[in-house]
Amino acid sequence: LDAHLWIARISEDGAERRKHLGEILARSPSHSEAIRELMLLNEEITLEEATRSANPAYDPQRLDAPAPVSVRTTTLACPKCGGELTLAPNSTQAVCAFCGYTEKPHVKRELGMKSVSMELIRKRGQEVAWAVGEHLLQCKTCGAERTFPPGKIAARCPFCSSKQVIQKDALASFQQPDGVIPFAITEAQAQEKLQQALNSRFERFKGLFRDNSVKQTRIEGVYLPCWYFDTVLQVTRTIHEKSSRYETAMPTRQENLTEMANDVMVFGVKSPPAHLLEQLGKYDLAPLVPYTPELLASYSAEIYTLDFDAASLQAREQISQQMREFHGYSDDPFADVTVTVHTLVQQMSFRLVLLPVWVATLLEADGDIRPALVNGQTRGVVLGKARKP
Repeated sequence: LDAHLWIARISEDGAERRKHLGEILARSPSHSEAIRELMLLNEEITLEEATRSANPAYDPQRLDAPAPVSVRTTTLACPKCGGELTLAPNSTQAVCAFCGYTEKPHVKRELGMKSVSMELIRKRGQEVAWAVGEHLLQCKTCGAERTFPPGKIAARCPFCSSKQVIQKDALASFQQPDGVIPFAITEAQAQEKLQQALNSRFERFKGLFRDNSVKQTRIEGVYLPCWYFDTVLQVTRTIHEKSSRYETAMPTRQENLTEMANDVMVFGVKSPPAHLLEQLGKYDLAPLVPYTPELLASYSAEIYTLDFDAASLQAREQISQQMREFHGYSDDPFADVTVTVHTLVQQMSFRLVLLPVWVATLLEADGDIRPALVNGQTRGVVLGKARKP
């Protein structure tokens, strides 16, 4: 691999350089030096960015934005009458609520995956990593200037009620979603499933000890950002056999396996809490469509607060645990056989998907507040613990 790398570095022929870099990546897909050289060859990063990312001692300067950062937005309004656009459940076409204008069908395109290795190199090559607190929006409809609600990618102007969707901010502090899974159930259907969960036998049993009846419910449909990871990894499974339970285990057999773990989910928000979001279950990715701002016509959407690099670490932990369970990991000191399982990620890619979730706040008769979630696709209900306000 080193020979291919140095030939690629000294060659002045772009095709030859690409050939040798391809040879490296075919054998070692996560080879960071080859990836960096290829990104430089493709003009995806500058020479200065490549130099910074290659320096193991370099770390981008992390600064807080001193003021609200201006944004470029899209206004979701009917091009004919200026009326409000809405989106029906299971639909990807926006319709005007006033004149009936229907948006043209979206052009089909592939929902490609991004390489974690490439994006890490791109991120390390930055000179400054900005932390943005608030965004500054100038409404395209009425001209009013205001700060955008923190953590939101779509919201309404309080002066003219027009729907605004952030496309990009002045510091390029976040990336656009890659795809969206549309809402499959209405608010009424979500309320019905929530009521069924509250009327379950277990909830009625709890009501014998405290008044947990719901007096008021606030529910909102929200698109929550979720990172999806696909991974190719090397799994090493070592089996230790003992002739006696008191003798030291000696490795007797080792297996090297190539495995894949696809569609590993890591939600990119801190609220709702992760332990509730994990209970929503898996989403069917078949209805996934490429992201366009018009898909947010009827619902609000959150900006991720957990970046892809931190999310990838969580995904690796999940994958390692899955592989240990699948390959029979056992560390029982009294067993005749113990099995150790080690994983090494060879290639990891990702995409950012907006998932439909109905987020509810329940006010109980005893004054407690209880969070609840309804999966906007599968109708699964998650009830959180009640707490004092």
